Amino acid sequence: MRSTLILIMMCIALLSADSAVNWTVDDNTVPESLLDLMRNNYYSNDEIQKAVFWAYKFQYDVISEYNGRVFDVESPLEYFNDVLILPKTKASSINSNIIFENNTVSGLTDFNSNNVVIQWSQDQVSTKITWKELQIVGKYTFVDEWKYVTGKYQIFVENVVYQTNTPLSKNTELYPSSAPNSAISYRKFRTTFTEHYSIQDEFSAARYVLEDVFLGHIADYTLKVTRKNVTSAIRAAVQPYVQYRNRSDPHFPATTDRLDDGRSFTVSDLFVDGLDTALQKVNAVWTEPSTGAVMIAVGHTLHNLSGTFNLRVVSGVAELQQPVRLIDFSMDRINLSITYDILRPNCFCLATVQVYKATTWPRGDRDDVAGYLPQVTAAFTNTIKNHLSVGTCATIVKTSKYGTNNGCQ
Repeated sequence: MRSTLILIMMCIALLSADSAVNWTVDDNTVPESLLDLMRNNYYSNDEIQKAVFWAYKFQYDVISEYNGRVFDVESPLEYFNDVLILPKTKASSINSNIIFENNTVSGLTDFNSNNVVIQWSQDQVSTKITWKELQIVGKYTFVDEWKYVTGKYQIFVENVVYQTNTPLSKNTELYPSSAPNSAISYRKFRTTFTEHYSIQDEFSAARYVLEDVFLGHIADYTLKVTRKNVTSAIRAAVQPYVQYRNRSDPHFPATTDRLDDGRSFTVSDLFVDGLDTALQKVNAVWTEPSTGAVMIAVGHTLHNLSGTFNLRVVSGVAELQQPVRLIDFSMDRINLSITYDILRPNCFCLATVQVYKATTWPRGDRDDVAGYLPQVTAAFTNTIKNHLSVGTCATIVKTSKYGTNNGCQ
């Protein structure tokens, strides 16, 4: 019976997790969408180029942040507590004080909507949560020159809206610690006080503690609780754009070639480590005068790569046949220079790859491959170049919302 109850509770928790974040991407803020939007509003080419450059810069900053770790285990989402403790507060007037204590707000889990919207070109994440009603309850003490009255109070706050924008790029470093006063609003509130016939200025006092104290604490709490939800939304939104998804990649293709002595060799099971060093930056955006196409130049830099591959040398002469050898390698740096048509990357995308200081050596004590290892190194380096150049353009085409909708001429 107990195990059944635990299982039911786990299922409820999972259902809550599925519905806790409703994230979307504002398609009008995707960098490539700016071209038509701005052209239709008669912006100049220079204005369009600057806007597109910055939109892509923001996007590539986020991509670089998640290179090599987009599949890391996510932090658990945080959820609202239905009851939040609010601070003891004093509302003062000329002739009296009202002290509010044992204050709590309930109804936070019963929100009407919870929406997280990724806005690429604005470099921000917009979070909006709405509640039909929140209820604040507690004890009060009214003190003036003639009276000392204690009792209970209730404040019912209707149509509460929390809305704020947080950074998209550098979200981890720049996520705010407190919400601005403008982050939370409401339509109206009503109050009930026991012993209300004895209290002066109860409405103005309630409005003061609500607007100047309680709502600010509710907004700060909401900002804190939604932080991991915002991070999860960013991770999900950027994932299709991240080419180097893990630190390591075992999916590089095999290659076959011939040595100078006529024997063939195969490089297989190529494993590359260190892809989390990838830095991706936008270098330039410009318009081609002859065609009107808007082009973008992007650079990728990967430092200190290492890994292994299997080398098999095949010969028709049994005496020259060699067992499969495990080869270690390192690369000081790889640079990719990519140029593509923003609206038609399926028609034009050029990626050139430069590998600097590739070094290979056999695993173990035997050194029976030294004579031809430079040839093998050149072959496997070309494999890496081809794989990265083809894969980079394929990723760009796949993630473009407009690239497959425009015919090539």
